[in-house]
Amino acid sequence: MKKIINLGVTMCLCAMVAMCVSCNSNKSKLQIAVEEAQKQCPMDMGVIGKVSSFTYENGVLTIEMCMNENIFKVDALSTDIDAAKRSALNSLSTLTGDIKNVMSELVNEKAALVYRYVGDQTQKSVEVKLTYEEVEAAINASPDDVNYEEELQSQIKTANTQCPNQVDQMTVLDSISQNDEFVIYNYTVAEDNIKITDMEGQATNMKAMLAANMQQNMAAMRIFLLCCINTNHGLQYRYVGSESGQEFNIYFAKGNLQELIGE
Repeated sequence: MKKIINLGVTMCLCAMVAMCVSCNSNKSKLQIAVEEAQKQCPMDMGVIGKVSSFTYENGVLTIEMCMNENIFKVDALSTDIDAAKRSALNSLSTLTGDIKNVMSELVNEKAALVYRYVGDQTQKSVEVKLTYEEVEAAINASPDDVNYEEELQSQIKTANTQCPNQVDQMTVLDSISQNDEFVIYNYTVAEDNIKITDMEGQATNMKAMLAANMQQNMAAMRIFLLCCINTNHGLQYRYVGSESGQEFNIYFAKGNLQELIGE
């Protein structure tokens, strides 16, 4: 099942850049890293799309991604660039190790950072731009400085711009909502393919698959899960039959999420 598309997902791609940093050149560490990363392009991001290029020109590091528009609505990002930018900055604040070192090199060179999203069908593009000052403030921020409630609301709002989202042949993600206890993924299930009662019989397997998906995509999911944990929310996957209206739910309590991210 599809997760909330968090703009912070792109930060995990910088790990490839970090692996290539070397001091044995007249070029800067950042230039070398970007050139080596470019050799790895296109980089597969799974069904969402691919990283098309890394470029560093005129003091700007640009990461361009070609997005699968059957899943990711590029136009939707432009409806709230501030939310997209805030999400990217909050993701930067959680970086550690080599990935954080790459961003430190960017700051040292006073370079800007641009994420460019390009639709694979329409070729429409949207850019999220960060100054080196913004990157510096974000990577030096304490986790305690993150407003998790504000970030959670921002992520839910951004995710809902992508809805409705056809997850697969039988499932549509209609919206993301929340109550006092859970952030809720609201799905409609086409019951000409599968009945809600049949899904109930697979509850254990489905929960294990959802957990495995979150763990496999932890670089992308971590900030979102931290937002849930720090606002005392779990996750609820709510499936409603298209014909019967019957409802089936899978729950991850706050404690389950803490186990997933190793806290």
